Amino acid sequence: MADARSIPSNPYSRRSTRQGGFSLVELLVAMVVASIVLAGALTITLSSREIYEADQGRTDVNQNLRSALDLVGIDLRQAGERLPADFPALEIIDGADGSPDTLVVRRNLLSTVLPVCEQIDAGSTSDEVRVVDTGSTPPQGCDPVPDNNGDGWPDNIEAWRTHRDAQGGSIFAYVYNPVSRQGEFFLYDGEGATDDHFNRGDGDAWQNTYLVSEMCRVYLIEERTFGLDQDLLQYVPTDDPTNPINLVDHMIDLQINAILSDGSIQSSFSASDAWDDLRAIEVTVSGETRIRQQSVNRTLSARYFPRNVLSL
Repeated sequence: MADARSIPSNPYSRRSTRQGGFSLVELLVAMVVASIVLAGALTITLSSREIYEADQGRTDVNQNLRSALDLVGIDLRQAGERLPADFPALEIIDGADGSPDTLVVRRNLLSTVLPVCEQIDAGSTSDEVRVVDTGSTPPQGCDPVPDNNGDGWPDNIEAWRTHRDAQGGSIFAYVYNPVSRQGEFFLYDGEGATDDHFNRGDGDAWQNTYLVSEMCRVYLIEERTFGLDQDLLQYVPTDDPTNPINLVDHMIDLQINAILSDGSIQSSFSASDAWDDLRAIEVTVSGETRIRQQSVNRTLSARYFPRNVLSL
């Protein structure tokens, strides 16, 4: 029987045992390397997330600003529809000391315009607006209008009556003096017992005087007033001036300029300015959002041409 001591040992057995695990030093080195890799990956992930959030914030602000420009631009392009050159189709009210501006845009809803055929005095509470003079020598524009469809109403008053009924029985009208360039809204809610006038239904006193000799006129005007309230872009509709409509949030500024045919630029545009001299309205909007306690600001500008100038 062979002596067990004479059996040679496997020269690779001890080496194989050592290769089956890691020493403490190797484990520590591996942990350090893994920590460095994980820290780098985490840093890249957080950085990528911050970049994404910043890009998302900038995208949101840009979308808000583009929406604001689109909404204002639609009305600017329609400004002055069915209105003559002596009517203030739009106004720009310049904000004091660089504060946001206010834009007023008007268009005529009905091609039929009625004349003022009896003087209206400032302070009067008369509820009649006479639009026909049946005397022997009526002033210009106040001649009786025929009833071509035989429904018992002059065609011009019938057009207004039909429109009023379609709006639920009452609608705001606008009386305007082309000489003084003054005007005001009032509630038109019905026609008179005779076919020469219609009624004012709000009971308020007239703010201005309207003379027959100055060829004052009455329109059915849609007016929209755009402005900022805190961080909201709003417009005030004609038919509900006490309830503004919110359009876009996160707004911080609204600046508007009128560009005239000679290339000059005005930061304000009043009722006394001739809107047929306009070549463009420049609108600049600014917005802001906050990302990780940092502000992201953006500003966009666009120019709009009030196309109804071409019809004057």
